[in-house]
Amino acid sequence: QVLYKVPLGDVRCSSMDTEVTLPDASAEAILQALPLLPRLKTVYLEGTLPSAEELLQLRSTFPSVEFCFSLTLGGQSFSSDAETLDLAGASVTLAELEQAISLLPYVSEVNLLDSTLTDSELKELAGSFPEVFFLCTMEFAGKPFRTDSTEIDITGCITTVEEVEALLPFFPDLTWLDMSWCGIEDEAMDALNRRYPDIKILWSMQIGLVTLRTDAIYFFPAIINEMNLPSNEELKKLIGDKQMLLTLSGCAQKDAAPAAAQQAASLPGGDVGKGQTAFPFTVVD
Repeated sequence: QVLYKVPLGDVRCSSMDTEVTLPDASAEAILQALPLLPRLKTVYLEGTLPSAEELLQLRSTFPSVEFCFSLTLGGQSFSSDAETLDLAGASVTLAELEQAISLLPYVSEVNLLDSTLTDSELKELAGSFPEVFFLCTMEFAGKPFRTDSTEIDITGCITTVEEVEALLPFFPDLTWLDMSWCGIEDEAMDALNRRYPDIKILWSMQIGLVTLRTDAIYFFPAIINEMNLPSNEELKKLIGDKQMLLTLSGCAQKDAAPAAAQQAASLPGGDVGKGQTAFPFTVVD
């Protein structure tokens, strides 16, 4: 076995070294020396660092070597093995963030609440690093929401399916979304809802004289006669196999809903008749 020393800046490295600390080392010197140090696994860079482009080149040239260093971002110092970056309220630019995150391979979350970035810059940043969660405030259909929101209500905000689907990846924790009266047809809303089974997407429909949100389990026509009962086609707008309760007593108060539900439970299903108070039914395509 032949042992030897390799000069690397101000440091002489042994061929047996598995790690080395290099102050103010140039990228050129590292590129020349590392092929002669086959056992090297970790390089600690201190003082003046190579440029961002040079650091990326070193990593791509020596993928089995871990290059450890610290960099400054938004007035804070972060180590190269950092998993989260807390930059809440910090003044940072899009270019600075893109460069820093590309040099920090373990980062999975960045806090950018109250940052100086615009909404479009935040979307561009998140799109460039889809594996990283960016905690920030982002506009959803014109209203500001935190990207860690689990529930979002944009009732009455006019938007499109395309705009909503472009935003959903930025809200990975979202489980409930109310899109009532957003200007989108029922069929398009139904298709959107089916594409995202992990998100409960709600919207409101007009069934006869009744405004009905899609998570309703019963509804009450306010005035009952043969002319204003919901038609079969209107009832088919109720998406899925929802079990609903239809009262024909003229009751319009929510307080009556539990009593009507109890009464309906004892009634057999059948044709709608004027003498029935309530009956259960299932809308099937």
